[in-house]
Amino acid sequence: MIGEADTHRQGAKSRAWFKVGAVVLGVLFIEVCSGLLGYWMFTDEERRVLDDLRSETESPLLVQNCVPHPFSLYMPKPGYVAHGMQQHNALGFRSSELPDDKDCCRIVCMGGSTTYSWSEKDVAYTYPSQLERLLEQAGVSVDVINAGLPMGTSAEALATLQFRVLPLDPDLVVLHLGLNDIHPTLLPDYKADYSHDRNAWTAPRASALRQHNYLLNSATARLLVVMYLRQVGMRQAFEPSYIVPEHWNFAKYWRPDEEIAAARFVGFRNNIRSMLAICAAHEVKVVISRTNVQRGFGAQFPAFEQAYARNLEIIKRCAGEFSNCIYMETGNLRITDDMYVDACHLTRDGLAVKARAFAEFIQEEGLPGGG
Repeated sequence: MIGEADTHRQGAKSRAWFKVGAVVLGVLFIEVCSGLLGYWMFTDEERRVLDDLRSETESPLLVQNCVPHPFSLYMPKPGYVAHGMQQHNALGFRSSELPDDKDCCRIVCMGGSTTYSWSEKDVAYTYPSQLERLLEQAGVSVDVINAGLPMGTSAEALATLQFRVLPLDPDLVVLHLGLNDIHPTLLPDYKADYSHDRNAWTAPRASALRQHNYLLNSATARLLVVMYLRQVGMRQAFEPSYIVPEHWNFAKYWRPDEEIAAARFVGFRNNIRSMLAICAAHEVKVVISRTNVQRGFGAQFPAFEQAYARNLEIIKRCAGEFSNCIYMETGNLRITDDMYVDACHLTRDGLAVKARAFAEFIQEEGLPGGG
């Protein structure tokens, strides 16, 4: 009986090992087939996206480009690395490291994700970096600092100016605002301090693909990811999901025929005036302009278009109240529809057009950094 039991156990082990071996061979076969399919199917762009996803240098469960800040809710994460390069300097600006002592003219570009240049992975091609190169090519020694804050409103810009930008002793501040403020303007229960829209801080969470990028070591996973991205778009691979605020959900709260009360623009107007007054008190020149959006976008959201126009009026009016401030019209830039990645973010070519326009304006107006 013992011999039969041993034989039975040995047979069960053999069958188990056979099943394990079959599974392993099956997985290897699928991996090899997926690898071959990927070799023939993937485009160069798809290979680059996969490489970028796999090369995240931080823990994929902790990937985020912003961290909390006590006064501006959040700020770009100091020393943040992504896409194989350092994105933020030690101070949390999307620029190169600054010298300990200021030795040249200093320009600080402030705004939201369009200033940060969210659509561009290479810091060298962001609009502030290109602006710096253009001014240097014109013979000016200048530092251009990218203080853009993704999803930042004028409220965050006000705190950023006071607590993070003024200590840099800027000669010129470029304010490129008006778009992100539309969201709190249109949400229910409006408050001028935007407390109806802002939480303790706004945390961008990594996309599911980036959270689990270790799976991309598998050829099968890479094949499935590429098939998915072909359906939803390649940018989805890096797009974060924000906890709060949630962009554009005002559309479900606002009726197209409803007039927006003037009281809903108090916060934006006060924040702009305060920033201009602070700069005047510190003898800092200011260029102020509106954030550009793709032509025709406002037609989809009449309330957005109405608020966007009112914010532009406020920007122009405030600029006229301060002698240290010059308004720059950016609605006539030669940015074509194909230079937009989405409603407001620009391609590399679009960022180049934008940088050149600012460089020419600064030089023509004889502003600091213009020579």
